[in-house]
Amino acid sequence: MDNSAPTGHCPVCGSPSFWRSPSSPGWRCAWCAPRDRSRAEAFESLTLASGQWAPGCAPPAAIPVTVDGLLAIHGETVAGCRTLDVLELADDTDLPDFLADRAALEAFARALLADGRIRPLPPAGLPPPHRLALEIGDDPTELRAWLDQSAQGRRIRARIEREAGACDRCLMALRADPAGGLHAVLARALDGASHTPSSTRGADR
Repeated sequence: MDNSAPTGHCPVCGSPSFWRSPSSPGWRCAWCAPRDRSRAEAFESLTLASGQWAPGCAPPAAIPVTVDGLLAIHGETVAGCRTLDVLELADDTDLPDFLADRAALEAFARALLADGRIRPLPPAGLPPPHRLALEIGDDPTELRAWLDQSAQGRRIRARIEREAGACDRCLMALRADPAGGLHAVLARALDGASHTPSSTRGADR
């Protein structure tokens, strides 16, 4: 492999900027092959003396980093929190830092937790009804008893206790719609259908 420093623009895109690192010892175009910022290692960068792109070339228009895009990359939870809760408290200028660096997003989430600015999700090791009770500020025994009062409630309880991922979906739905009727929110989270419950938690209790 030729490790000599580049003397001309990238032949593919015309960029004047390059980088290399111990894991990628050959010089690479900073635009065609950007450095993996999640890798903690030293690196070298090089920009041609002119600092200009090749004639007729220009840097590609930046693709904006969005909350939806970051959710697609990192998933619904991070550091025991709802990812959306974390991202909603980040400045727009911080979002690009989280694009390829989950560790930075986790550190930001932990800082928000330490400051009391967000609530963590109930621990995954607890029984499903206990997790739901914690989320809504209720007693687990009372929540079970309330669900068991109706056929719909019993179906909901059976599903969250037996189906993998069902409790997590319900927690996300409750966090997104805390003022909704409990039966309706849980039913929508479980099967995606619209339900018209005979009663809501607030009406019964």
